[in-house]
Amino acid sequence: KYGCKTERMEVVMSYVQKCKMKNGHTPFTLIELLVVIAIIAILAAMLLPALNKVKASGKNASCMNNLKQIGNAFSLYITDYNSCYPTTIAGSNKWEDNKTTWHAALAVYISPEKNYLHTTGWPTYPLKHTFMCPSLAPYYPNQTFDCSQSGYGYNGPLFGVLNYAVNATVWGQKRVAGVPIKHGALKGASRTLLVADSRQLGSTPDSYNNKRGHFNVGEAQGRVGLRHSKRANVLMADGHLEPWGIQLMHTHVTTCPWNQTGAGKARLAYGTTPYDYAPFL
Repeated sequence: KYGCKTERMEVVMSYVQKCKMKNGHTPFTLIELLVVIAIIAILAAMLLPALNKVKASGKNASCMNNLKQIGNAFSLYITDYNSCYPTTIAGSNKWEDNKTTWHAALAVYISPEKNYLHTTGWPTYPLKHTFMCPSLAPYYPNQTFDCSQSGYGYNGPLFGVLNYAVNATVWGQKRVAGVPIKHGALKGASRTLLVADSRQLGSTPDSYNNKRGHFNVGEAQGRVGLRHSKRANVLMADGHLEPWGIQLMHTHVTTCPWNQTGAGKARLAYGTTPYDYAPFL
């Protein structure tokens, strides 16, 4: 219909002009559209770390709330049991026999509708429970976990093992087999780790990349887990909370009962050197 290139261009320009007059604006060109998309992508990339930080802060707050509830449960327990702390495991250590873990001893004060006492195997809890750190929960494949892989570890070497000999000059009481430690016997309750974010060391890959917790800290498999901005939330024996990083782990090495001999410097924190924070960076 149109005989030359100039005429075709005039028709196109005329159509664009009509669109502008009809809609009140000129349509976006492809380049303009790409520029807008690029700007949106850049803004999203800038906002994502901030959103992740807010999400991590929320999980950290929930974790601290869990530890506060655990601290309250400890207070109720030692009130009911003549100021004594629970052992790590009461009863048989065999999987098939009845036993009561420190979690189960406290759970009656946290979840009174559920009885976890005298269970065979390890007591199993729903994933969204006071004994599971919210930052750790996404790495568990099921909606439950057994308390051997709890998100929080008890200071079993001091409070939970009946025949552990505590340095009387530091802790105020020499432990005797069969005699639980009492709260009033501690000289430095405000400096004594009671429960903390934990991680498990072992033979499986998940054990080495901080994606599993452990029911104890300061023992062969249990360590403190630094998963909240390179810190761990720690419940002290007097009930207050502290965020511990690597430096504080070093500071407490000489007075922590699991390192009395000085043989395992920062053993509760490391396991390997340097500390691998992944995937909680």
